[in-house]
Amino acid sequence: MRRLLQELSFSVLNFTKLFRVIFFFSFVKNLSPLSFAIDSREQKINSKLKFSLAPVTFLLLIFFSLGLVNRGWGQLSYTFSTGTNAFLTKNMYGDAIDMSTGTTQLVAAATDDGASVLTTFFGFTFYSGQYNQFGVSSNGILTLGVAPGTTVYVLPNGAVPSISAFANDQATGSAGKVHYKIVGNSPFRTLVVEWIVNTPFSTTGAATNTYQIRLYESINAIEFVYGSMSAGTGTASAYYVGFSINTTSGNLNSVSTSTHTNSTVSFTGNNYTLSSTITELNSASEGSRRYYRYIPSGSLVFSSTTAGNSVWYAFGCPTTV
Repeated sequence: MRRLLQELSFSVLNFTKLFRVIFFFSFVKNLSPLSFAIDSREQKINSKLKFSLAPVTFLLLIFFSLGLVNRGWGQLSYTFSTGTNAFLTKNMYGDAIDMSTGTTQLVAAATDDGASVLTTFFGFTFYSGQYNQFGVSSNGILTLGVAPGTTVYVLPNGAVPSISAFANDQATGSAGKVHYKIVGNSPFRTLVVEWIVNTPFSTTGAATNTYQIRLYESINAIEFVYGSMSAGTGTASAYYVGFSINTTSGNLNSVSTSTHTNSTVSFTGNNYTLSSTITELNSASEGSRRYYRYIPSGSLVFSSTTAGNSVWYAFGCPTTV
């Protein structure tokens, strides 16, 4: 009975999102053909998409009522992509991200092996689980539904749902921090968690590394974006980029930053030269940031590229980045 109620609740939520995002196509009553032009924020795409609403509406009603769009078919699998044209100051929808004001601090400056309590946010589907709480550590790890450990430096993190753009023993330095902000409008908000840290760990040195983890509402996408990145002095050790729910093949995603490739079989430890810039991840300006992006294969999300601009559509809502 509890399971049935959960499914019913999720179905109602999906119907609500359908009405709010695409206004039920405004023509459902007559099931008439719909023709509209997509106008991105930076330029117009001179094409029109025509849909016969009878089959489209019918399929969407089925998908949303069963919760298949957001959750995928059972357990989510992810499509990986990467590039060097991202921003720390806006997400893939083009929503502005200003982390200089209005953020909530999770781990303070001068902290080594620090961790936050669980924080409630919008619902997020990760593999086959649904979560509305997250926690972080100064060591680059974000956990879902479970408080983060203070001395966990690697992935996978046992059976704890964990995500990291740069897992290792790190500290927030003399003026660094870990903080977060939610941007955008429901039901397509983005949780942005930013680390300003140093590595190997130092509570008194400068925080030289900046990177973000972004979780996207409704489409359940995961994104890592990097700013200034360097390896300090100390003892060299491996860094882990990716996420997992356990150690089983298919339940993890791991990035090799030297080749910018992803594996779902096992985790790759990334090694960097001490006292040097991490060239694989480092960037100096907006529009040239390295990103790693995971889009759930079961989501109704697609993209096209026109004149160098990636245009993303989530349930029919076009945005440009």
